[in-house]
Amino acid sequence: MDEGFYSSLTSLISYLRMQQILINDMKTKAPTVSDTRWESMGKVSAWFKTNRVGVLAYLDLKKPSVAPSPSWWIVLMFIQKISAEATITFRSLEGLTTIVSQQREGLRRLHVVYVRLFNASGPLSVEDANAVDLGIAVLAEDRQYSLQLSDVTAVLEDLGLFVAGKIEETGADEMAELVKGLAVCTVNLIAGVIYIVAERDSSNEAAAEMPPVLPHQIVMLRGREFSDILKVQTPRLRTTCSITEIDVIEQEFEELQSTYHRESSFKAVLDACGPHTSFEEGGKLTQDRFCFLREFCGGLATAFPGTSTVESDFSIVKWEKDVGRVSLTDFSLEGILHAKQFKLMRSIKFE
Repeated sequence: MDEGFYSSLTSLISYLRMQQILINDMKTKAPTVSDTRWESMGKVSAWFKTNRVGVLAYLDLKKPSVAPSPSWWIVLMFIQKISAEATITFRSLEGLTTIVSQQREGLRRLHVVYVRLFNASGPLSVEDANAVDLGIAVLAEDRQYSLQLSDVTAVLEDLGLFVAGKIEETGADEMAELVKGLAVCTVNLIAGVIYIVAERDSSNEAAAEMPPVLPHQIVMLRGREFSDILKVQTPRLRTTCSITEIDVIEQEFEELQSTYHRESSFKAVLDACGPHTSFEEGGKLTQDRFCFLREFCGGLATAFPGTSTVESDFSIVKWEKDVGRVSLTDFSLEGILHAKQFKLMRSIKFE
């Protein structure tokens, strides 16, 4: 279904982009598509949803060989629904002020949205997974989530009169096969989203749970908890910091806690912070104090400015960067180039 659907999509887009009369009448042209990005598929499926009446009328008139089947339209409208939710989330994860913990929360919310939309069951115990009736439901490859075929049918029926009409045009046997295929894709998507993480370690593996990075979070740590965090990060810090500077980080943590308990106004400001406090806002609360601690936390919090377009962040779903996206990670690329040139720059002697 995947290869056939995508082949039909690209063929139809190519045909429509050459129909100048249709383009003039609709005052819009079908966008090109990349199969490596959610947003691209979302943009294309949204275009077809907006212009489906005009496109269908034109195809009925011209009857080209690339005209898709009713079931193809059902899949496309289903994809539009799924990708719309993903696009909203991925856009919210981007930005220079977004920290990794906020990205993880965004992905968690996307997972919750999909679970609610399809009434998915999970995470499943081994016993629950074994008890799933595969005649009326599907099970994710990791056996953590299951989905009733009737719930996928309900989502399709909720997509409006257009999809309802296409369902009527599609035979019962074909619809049963289609629903099962969509259910399998969806349940694996639900299971897979929870494994997408916004940080990777040096081996490009998913990093451990993110530590607190904002002042109002850090101040609540026990001394040994902060020491454990610092110990884990010390090998990375040693590439840019001296032992003395690392020691100052821990001392400034102790001073932060002392200030919190000693100064009532400072305590009130930190206590007023919440889950939506940005790193920039949190940094301003400490003013010019705790500079080493703030820089340390900044390193823990920093995320790529374009999360959905950086391959290492989402390599778990095997996405790739295509030639049309070369400008989307310039900031990250610039940082890499500067880092590689750092030693060379330091070796240059100025008169």
